[in-house]
Amino acid sequence: MGFRLQRSVKICKGVRLEKKRFMMNIHQHSEKIPDWFSIQKSVNEAVAIRYQRISFTQEEPNREILKSDIIAEANRNIRSLFGKKKKINAYVSERLDQKFSIQTNEWLSKKALHESEQDNVEIEKNKQFEKDLSVTPFD
Repeated sequence: MGFRLQRSVKICKGVRLEKKRFMMNIHQHSEKIPDWFSIQKSVNEAVAIRYQRISFTQEEPNREILKSDIIAEANRNIRSLFGKKKKINAYVSERLDQKFSIQTNEWLSKKALHESEQDNVEIEKNKQFEKDLSVTPFD
């Protein structure tokens, strides 16, 4: 046998020996399988998962922002040289309370709708979570 052949045979024997050692000690490299009592204990200690409600993120109408919007609208719509400031103030006073109450009512109705939807989703999800928890893994 030539030198190269002897060397390759030694390398192959070394690889085979490493594989053999690995297979003999495979139990050390594998994951431990939990026993029934530890599974039952972890199931009993599990905390019931509850649905996390999504909060209503739309901001409540702001009177000052609405007032500045109405003033900008008045400046676009009123074209007068004399008494413009008085006409703008009258325009704002006519529309501010009405628009603010409309926006507030819309906001309240959207919030109520969102809350009722979240109530329904919460009830459904919590029932599903309880149903999933009541099923044991080895029934």
